[in-house]
Amino acid sequence: MTRVLVIAAWAYNPSEFWATLKAIRKEGWEFEVISTKPVIEEERTRNERFKVRTLNEFSLDEIKSYAGLTFVGGNPRTVEKYFYDPKTRLIVEAFNQLRRPIAAVCATVPSIRHIAKGKRITAFPSSKTLSLLKRTGAIISDNSLEVDGNIITAQHEGVIERMMEELIKQVKLNE
Repeated sequence: MTRVLVIAAWAYNPSEFWATLKAIRKEGWEFEVISTKPVIEEERTRNERFKVRTLNEFSLDEIKSYAGLTFVGGNPRTVEKYFYDPKTRLIVEAFNQLRRPIAAVCATVPSIRHIAKGKRITAFPSSKTLSLLKRTGAIISDNSLEVDGNIITAQHEGVIERMMEELIKQVKLNE
C-alpha cells in the first residue's frame, strides 16, 4: 500500500490540511500525520482536533515505508518550529536521499531549505522565509508552483491541489 507522510503544524491551516488528505485518499493511499504536539487543531477556531504521533515518536527507520512527504502549514509560530527542528531536517534529507517527492506549501517551505541549494523554489514571500531560502542557495521564484526534481513547492494554499497532483504524479513514477 502506498503511504505518504504528512508533517502538519499543530495549529494547522484547514484548507491546506483537508485538500492534502483528500488528494491522498482519492488515490486510495494511506497517510500518517505527525506534528510537534500529540494533538493538532484548526488554527482559527481550535474546534477540529486530532490525535497524531509526534516528531519525537517518529523513527527515521520508518521513512523507507513512505512514498512521499508533504508539509501542511498553519499558524506561523507553529510552522516556524520546523525551520530549526533537527528531526525535521533529518526526515527531509532522508526523503531527498531516497529521491522521494517532497512537497511544501506557503510558509512551510523553509522547512526544506537544507536540500534547496540550486533548486527553483517558491514560497510565501515573507522577509524571514526569503532570507532563510536565499542563505541556503535556493533560487527564489515568483511562480505559484515550482517543481525542481523531487522538490515541489507552492506559494500559497490556492495551488495546494496542483502541488498534490505533482506529488502524486512523482510517487506513481517512482513505483
